[in-house]
Amino acid sequence: MANAASADLSAQFEPHKERMITHMNEDHGDSLLVYAKHYANCKGAIRAVITDMNTEGLFLDVFVPGGEIMAGVFVKYTRPLTSVRDVRSIVVDMHHEAYNALGVAYKLQSGYYKTQFSNSWKKNPMKKKVAMGAAAVSILGLSVFAYRKLQARARL
Repeated sequence: MANAASADLSAQFEPHKERMITHMNEDHGDSLLVYAKHYANCKGAIRAVITDMNTEGLFLDVFVPGGEIMAGVFVKYTRPLTSVRDVRSIVVDMHHEAYNALGVAYKLQSGYYKTQFSNSWKKNPMKKKVAMGAAAVSILGLSVFAYRKLQARARL
């Protein structure tokens, strides 16, 4: 029964595989790099690309300084797929888990926080309006406070 389910999942996976590989390589190179560094323990990696993927994980070509390429490095998904739709949530979770494991210094150096901030603004424009409004009110409040303080000093 498990083999039939696995075969069915593989059959569902196959038509989507090339699109997912292309998308990940074109738009999420940073994720692939941290997968190589964290999950495959390729600490010296400078770049990684997906060459293949299946229902178990990703096959990466990992580039290291000096032009060497570590071909076919396998990165297993952190949890089993139950459907093709699971791939996105799993690789997003793996992205955050890998960055967290690599630490704050790596996140700062790699631009992780800037990207997260930028993505959060794009996803929720209302948050942007609320944050900008709060910032404006804060600046106005501080300006009024500073003005009154200066006037009080001038009276002395």
